Amino acid sequence: GPEYWTTEVEGKTPAESLAESTLQRLLSLKAMYDMAEDTGTSMENGINGIEKRLQTENQSRKDKRAQGQPVFGLSEFGFDTYLEYELDWMEKQYCSNPQNPGMEITQQDREKYYTENYETRFKQNDGISLSYLFINTNEMEAEQAQKLKQQAQELENKIGAEVLLKDEIEQYSDLLEYFQHLDLEPAEVSAYVRSIGDVLDYAFDLEPGQNTSVIEENGVLYLIQCTNRTYNNYLTLDEVSDSINKTLREERYYQMVQENASKIQFSGDKQKVLDYVTYKMTQK
Repeated sequence: GPEYWTTEVEGKTPAESLAESTLQRLLSLKAMYDMAEDTGTSMENGINGIEKRLQTENQSRKDKRAQGQPVFGLSEFGFDTYLEYELDWMEKQYCSNPQNPGMEITQQDREKYYTENYETRFKQNDGISLSYLFINTNEMEAEQAQKLKQQAQELENKIGAEVLLKDEIEQYSDLLEYFQHLDLEPAEVSAYVRSIGDVLDYAFDLEPGQNTSVIEENGVLYLIQCTNRTYNNYLTLDEVSDSINKTLREERYYQMVQENASKIQFSGDKQKVLDYVTYKMTQK
């Protein structure tokens, strides 16, 4: 109710907190549009022209649809979605030009970021070679499912560090259609997570030469053997240089926005802002 917005919590009402965050957002927006203006990406009337540009953009999209021309993205923007669209465009324009203030990234900058984020951002999945049986018994006759399970268990008892599943499977013609062997490089692993994520979860618990028992889960039988692992693979600095450039430029961009926003002198009546926020939040 209304009392929530006007009740002090630790010396400040929720209305005051919201008014402050709203003002800070407006100052940040002003800083973004000023930075665009200063670097040649000006838009008519800057922050004050957003509503007019929104109307112009929506009319343009409407006209294109009427003429049978393709319209990419939304057919019509609301205010919030248009604002995010425009802000994203301005950021990309600013960050894509290394001549803009703060956008030159040196080799030293890249090396520092790479070193600091080596373990968290640039470590790849282990590479892995694995053989496995995947038998979905949910739509099988019970007799067939039991037969396949018995054969899989027999096969399990034969394989080990010196005996490979991919060799022994040749003796079990009934199981061949359920068998797969994969040699996955580190960069390839993520592409298989969606299709065989459950198999990979079991496989990555194994060291080379180890195998699972026959696992039965939700009507699926698994038998998995790991034949090789590649550990501690990292993307090289050369491979991620473009990504680092992009990240650092975006970080610097938003840091500059906040720095520039803090320098803007607010000449309005803060109490009027607070009164307006309180009024809007307490209306039913």
